[in-house]
Amino acid sequence: MGGAGLDDDDGRIGRVEDGFPAPRLNPERVSQMPRMDTVALIKDLDHRVSKIEQILPTLPTKEEVRELVHAVVQEAIAPLPTREDIRTLATREELKAEGALTRSHIDAVMESVRDSVKVIAEGHMHLSGRMDALESSVARDKARVDQRLLRLEARKER
Repeated sequence: MGGAGLDDDDGRIGRVEDGFPAPRLNPERVSQMPRMDTVALIKDLDHRVSKIEQILPTLPTKEEVRELVHAVVQEAIAPLPTREDIRTLATREELKAEGALTRSHIDAVMESVRDSVKVIAEGHMHLSGRMDALESSVARDKARVDQRLLRLEARKER
């Protein structure tokens, strides 16, 4: 079979001493088997054990699995804040106080913005009135120029 001896245990599978049940053969069934079936079963068992021996070296040991799980857990918790990090964070009361202070600053700034908008609106209304007056003046002047032009054209035709 060419397998490992009992002293060469690498810890990949459990042993009977570790609580795994030992295989049990029913002596009555074994004696009732024809000799040919027993030989075939042993060959089949030998073939299966050979396949297992090929797979076993590729499987991780218990220690390798522990190390891998430990590494994965460490990577997963690395971005999480530590207790010291959490202690440096603001408390709810501090956040509420900061929020109230920010709110009062925003209110003061908004009052200033309202005053500025009011001044701009008043200036816009004043300019709008001046523009209306200028537009009326230009319209009157245009009407006078048009009348003068018509008179000049009428004189020229005579």
